[in-house]
Amino acid sequence: MKVFSHSIDKKEVKQLAAYLSTLTRTKPIATVSGNKKRGETFSAKNCVGCHGPDGNSQNPKIPSLTGQNAAYLIKAIQAYRSGKRKNPVMQSALKGLRGQNDADIAAYYAAQQPEKFGAHKETADDKFDPVGEGEALAKSCNGCHGQQGNSSTAGIPSLSRLHPDYLKSSIAAYQSGTRQHAMMKSFVSALGEGDIERLGLYYATQEPASAGKSAKGDASAGEQLALTCGGCHGEHGNSEQANVPSLAGQNAQYLVNALTAYKSGARKNTDMQNAIKELKKSDMWNAAAYYAAQTPVKPKVKVPENPIELSAKCDRCHGENGFSAVLNIPRIGGQIESYLVKSLQAYKGATRTNSAMHAMSDVLSDLEINAIAKYYSGQKQTP
Repeated sequence: MKVFSHSIDKKEVKQLAAYLSTLTRTKPIATVSGNKKRGETFSAKNCVGCHGPDGNSQNPKIPSLTGQNAAYLIKAIQAYRSGKRKNPVMQSALKGLRGQNDADIAAYYAAQQPEKFGAHKETADDKFDPVGEGEALAKSCNGCHGQQGNSSTAGIPSLSRLHPDYLKSSIAAYQSGTRQHAMMKSFVSALGEGDIERLGLYYATQEPASAGKSAKGDASAGEQLALTCGGCHGEHGNSEQANVPSLAGQNAQYLVNALTAYKSGARKNTDMQNAIKELKKSDMWNAAAYYAAQTPVKPKVKVPENPIELSAKCDRCHGENGFSAVLNIPRIGGQIESYLVKSLQAYKGATRTNSAMHAMSDVLSDLEINAIAKYYSGQKQTP
């Protein structure tokens, strides 16, 4: 492969990748002797977070394992474990595996049904279902963060109960590198703004579960410390601010990890660093124990409206299907989609002044703006 890679340039690499991605993947003809059930158990715990459900990766930088040649998978596993192939995340995930375990994992993935990649395309089909699309994206996240975003793993946070705006800023921090985490950066680097908004909506609409009593820390002592935190994080840790995370029911180990990172400066936030600069490790565990035992509530979010429902409001001024019959009101039916998006964003941000349009667009999310623009750009005037 190394010799072959030197014989083609970057343009040809992209062309080859584009062609191969259009081919329908099939299951391998031959497999290996392995226990698929044991392989499934291991993959559900260690692999799904990166490689996707059943090995169907949702990330263009991470390979799909579904339907892959089993002998090749064993060879790759052994290469990562030995260090011949360099990847700290893979080496950590495979640590402790030997012989038959490799065959079990390979047998499981080789037997799964391959799907074409495409979950991260920003263009949605005619069915407008941002929460459902967020659920599809979340299948990979749930491998680490738990079903419906309720983590059961110490040190890994629950994503349910978080406002979409906070989740968006957190993902942006991982993408930019201001939050350091190799696996998270690798995974979220493929997410576009629409994907992130859909993920945020999905997790915000799920029923959050409490982490319960922590094995460490004194929750009673933590309640006294939480009186200071409540000014930002809300009563009992249920935040009412979109850009401040709820702490109620959150994983205690994760909370301690986060506090430690803020205190050391690994996470940058002046307000947090000032608030916790006097905290000892025992204080952190006490506060974490208190918040872990609290009952979390869903954040208040607006689920985006269907573009057909939104169009009923627009048609009042712009005419049926956006084909205005009023001289001073523009036609939006059949208009260029990108132009409509740009215009609505300008009205929403008040960089383009029109009180009626600002009032209409100010309540729209980016998903709604994109959906309504797509809807009207596809309209055709009837004779």
